[in-house]
Amino acid sequence: MRLSLIRRCRRFDPSKMFDESPEELDKMRRRYELRQKLKTEFNRFYYNPYNSAYGVAYVDPQFERYYAARFYRLDYWKPTFGSFIQFVATIFIPFIILTRFYQNEEDIYWEKTQSGELTYKNRKLYCFLY
Repeated sequence: MRLSLIRRCRRFDPSKMFDESPEELDKMRRRYELRQKLKTEFNRFYYNPYNSAYGVAYVDPQFERYYAARFYRLDYWKPTFGSFIQFVATIFIPFIILTRFYQNEEDIYWEKTQSGELTYKNRKLYCFLY
């Protein structure tokens, strides 16, 4: 009895026993191979060191010159009167205009408050908070 049980166990091979048919196993194998090919192709394109950082390689030399000039323009910048005027026009003039506008509104509100035109109900609670 023991010998027959051992012979039966030797015949049992779990690697050869499947729930799928041989055709389905062949389809599964082909899908696996296709998936591996697609993975390697994706990795080859995505991790290509010769592409740019965004995955797109610019081969146009005009693009390369333009971006190089943008990157190195501060190395060749010189303080001139024109650059000073540009700086003042972009930083200080809008700041001064906005400050004057809000200060004018606050002055009008303050005059109305001091003269008694505004009652306590109509006053702003947040008049000094911006």
